[in-house]
Amino acid sequence: MTSYKCKICNFKTLSLSDMKRHLEKTTICKMKPNMYFENSIDQNIILSLLPDDERFKDLFIKVKSKDYKDLYQSRRRLLMRRLLGHEDDKKCCSYCNKKFSKIQELREHVLIDCFLEEILEKNNNSISDNTKNNISSIINNIDNSQIINNIDNSHNIDNSQKITNNITNITNIDNSTNIILNIKTPISFDKSWDISDIDTVSKKLEILCSDVLYTKLLKKILENKNNLNVVYDKKNNVGFVYKNDNEKYIDMDINDIVDTSMKKLHENLLEISSDVKNHKDNNNHPEYALYCNEKEIKINNKFTDFQDKFSVKKNVVNLFSEILHDKKNESKEIFENINNNEKIQDK
Repeated sequence: MTSYKCKICNFKTLSLSDMKRHLEKTTICKMKPNMYFENSIDQNIILSLLPDDERFKDLFIKVKSKDYKDLYQSRRRLLMRRLLGHEDDKKCCSYCNKKFSKIQELREHVLIDCFLEEILEKNNNSISDNTKNNISSIINNIDNSQIINNIDNSHNIDNSQKITNNITNITNIDNSTNIILNIKTPISFDKSWDISDIDTVSKKLEILCSDVLYTKLLKKILENKNNLNVVYDKKNNVGFVYKNDNEKYIDMDINDIVDTSMKKLHENLLEISSDVKNHKDNNNHPEYALYCNEKEIKINNKFTDFQDKFSVKKNVVNLFSEILHDKKNESKEIFENINNNEKIQDK
């Protein structure tokens, strides 16, 4: 019996029409942490609309090998309408008019190839038209204006080091091999961050002297891989946090992630200030205590503003989401190592 499984949230149904309705909803279903990084959202939409059957294994491999350029997510409603072909011929592609002997062949054709090609062609034509218009505008105004070429070299280069899994113990028992991987897990998100790297008065004063106390500390904290317990994808607005009470990642809204992060940062900043005030060498620097008292007022005021003022909170959420997203690749590697280790242990 043919069945379908949503590769985003695990929703199951025997009906393609039910799956179409499921994926056509205004807000796409919520991604499960253990599935998130296996495929792109576009790939998961396609795979969800193919029967959940090993007979389609080669098609699954083909889908996973292609980049659908996020077109399916943004145009999924249009995709659903085109899956059944022309109204006058249900086995004829609505895009290229190619005919098929089986409706399933038509669906595979539209899902995997034709929809993408059609949208890309339209986009290219649109870009071409815009280019022509721009050239025409430049020619018409060339006597009265200067042409300035702006070159955007803002490429994001990820120089993060790969985290490798070290095999620490291999034991042969009854001709079977048990592999235990030494996976270093991050600190649980509901626990305080590790700020042991900020271990000198000068490092602590560097944080306290900043005009952007919370941002400065967060960036410093995330340099320590032990603290990379949040995986946030700004593009898809998906966030997961690591909890060691069940040794798993759970999904969490970005607003809740920021709320918890701000509370922890508030405590960390006060702790750093207290350490500076009570340092054993403070007899030589009595001004440190006065300075820290002033900074603690600022630390508390900023936290109060975050809690009470909507505009402040909105700005903080936007800023933190950028910082967390910049660390996505490093956090993702830790996530995948933990997830892969769980799969090995489950076998």
